[in-house]
Amino acid sequence: MLSYQHGFHAGNHADVLKHAVLSLALARLTEKDRPITYIDSHSGAGCYDLEGERALKTGEASSGVLRLLGRNDAPGGLAPYLSLCERLYADGRRYPGSPAVAAALTRAEDRLVLMELHPGEHERLKAAMSADARAHVHFRDGFTGLTALCPPVPRRGLALVDPSYETDGDYPAAAEAVRTLARKWPEGIVAVWYPLVPRRAAATERLKSEVAEAGKGGVLCVEFCPSRADESEWGLFGSGMLVTNPPWRLDEDIGACLPWISGALAADASASSRLEWLSPRQ
Repeated sequence: MLSYQHGFHAGNHADVLKHAVLSLALARLTEKDRPITYIDSHSGAGCYDLEGERALKTGEASSGVLRLLGRNDAPGGLAPYLSLCERLYADGRRYPGSPAVAAALTRAEDRLVLMELHPGEHERLKAAMSADARAHVHFRDGFTGLTALCPPVPRRGLALVDPSYETDGDYPAAAEAVRTLARKWPEGIVAVWYPLVPRRAAATERLKSEVAEAGKGGVLCVEFCPSRADESEWGLFGSGMLVTNPPWRLDEDIGACLPWISGALAADASASSRLEWLSPRQ
């Protein structure tokens, strides 16, 4: 489906978790001198106007990233991500999507491969990334693109698998993408974002199990729920990230930042977060 447009949800609690984990992983990857490739399967528009009609219609950023701006007590590992958010918000009330996060936190020798199939979002993505010669923007389905474009050059790198999950088919497609990348690009890191929605709890658990199988036990799982007080059948009450083949000490980095994120974005006393290693079935 091509109805989803992330501008309605930009900067919400799920974005904060996703982009915080992404920024920590990229920080570890770029510690070494060798270049990397960053691949984004469902890139969206690249950058979002938090005072535009879509963002204001939902107001989700107000309980997400806007709670974090200007605070001076954040863990040091979040500084690159939060500095980027503060800079873009000061310069036009914008929020960085994952392509903008990756562009800001990588180096001149690194490569960005960005895919988006929604026509309007693709045009906005091209415009947002037009000044970055490292960025290769593809108008194509992200799942088939991952298969076609991997292994990348340079081979070191990270792929973010981030579909909208508007349909039940996105869950098995994401798991299949991880299996394919494990076979074609075994040295690559794969980060899979997923929503926590009550009516798709079984699909979520199946996704986590299948990614754990593909990752052969080296899979980090991090989840954050700002509230469990009002779980409607359709409501997004939290989100999670799975990271296969994670960089060294990424678990420690996330562990140092997750309690602060959870405390800053908690909606009530039912807020929760967790970080664990997933193991394949024996």
